[in-house]
Amino acid sequence: MVTRAKLVLAFSLWVLSFGSPAEASVRLVPDQRALAAILGLLDQATSSVELIQFSFAIDDGKGTIDRRLDSYKVAQKLAEQKKRHGSRIRIQLYLEATRDTAERNKITADFLSAHGVEVKLGATHAKAFIVDGQSVFFGSTNLTTQSLARNNETNLLVE
Repeated sequence: MVTRAKLVLAFSLWVLSFGSPAEASVRLVPDQRALAAILGLLDQATSSVELIQFSFAIDDGKGTIDRRLDSYKVAQKLAEQKKRHGSRIRIQLYLEATRDTAERNKITADFLSAHGVEVKLGATHAKAFIVDGQSVFFGSTNLTTQSLARNNETNLLVE
């Protein structure tokens, strides 16, 4: 997962630095537009989703999953895609587990693992999605209520 993710991210950065090939598109996704972009990207997934997140909180801060949260919508979309495509899709998540976000991330990790997502816990501050090896969404948005609904975040979608 890490090697492929690094290659796609490196390509994305190259595209931004030197200009994109005619068939590639680069789109700025600021602020509260991130959720719609992420859900749309995940909706298109057919063979793979690789994501890395510093904070992915689907609970209410007290350990109970809150299905009203925007971050839960992302987790639910991942679970739906796994159910829809079964073994034809591989969904991998690398999630922060060493800093203050670790406890809430563990709740998300357990939920997604129960739905067939491969979860690896470690140390990271990165935030990115790679879908079907064709689309990369990366930037500053964590999968939390604060980040998705209130913060001024900046992301790029490279397809």
